Amino acid sequence: MNRRETGRIVVPLVLCFLCAPLACTSYRAEKHYEKGVACQKNGDTVQAIEEFTRTLQYAPEHNNARLALAAAYESQGSLNQAITSYNEALHYDPTVVEAEYALGAIYSRLQNWDEALKRYEAVVEKDPGHAGAYYSLGSIFKMRKEQGKSIAAFNRAVEIDENYFEAHYQLSLLYFVEGDFEHARKHADIAVKEYPAAEKLIALIEEETKDSNG
Repeated sequence: MNRRETGRIVVPLVLCFLCAPLACTSYRAEKHYEKGVACQKNGDTVQAIEEFTRTLQYAPEHNNARLALAAAYESQGSLNQAITSYNEALHYDPTVVEAEYALGAIYSRLQNWDEALKRYEAVVEKDPGHAGAYYSLGSIFKMRKEQGKSIAAFNRAVEIDENYFEAHYQLSLLYFVEGDFEHARKHADIAVKEYPAAEKLIALIEEETKDSNG
């Protein structure tokens, strides 16, 4: 066997030896991830966190594990750790909308409204069809007494999802306060399918309409 023939045999063997540890690492990472998902489903959040952490030790690029780790931290109330993990997920992939949305929800829980708004606005910039983000924006604007912005955000939510009953209910309340009984009734009639409280609002609208016509 000449040197050239030997080279053709040795090179594949070398590549096999180099690839074997990588394949083993990837296999271990995926096994820990799968175990973490199973633990989370079974309510064992502590073990899930450990498994997702091990996944990332083997495969730092495993962004699904990073998102799962963040969600596990969030579910046990470790909000600072959740924020860190969600931000790391966005660092690896800035297009991950679910991380932005989750951060908006966490900052809302912490009553950090400026940061929550920033995150929800980032969601709709990346995904203009995200009805939930528009609803969340509408809720924050409503709390801040920014009625025009609130109505616009809730309307966008129901444009995206006509069966977004919570948004219809909020719109019916806002329009009622503004004295726009026609739009208030329109949204209340839809909201009442899921919100029995809308029946009282409909009764109030009818009273106000009678008085204005009388």
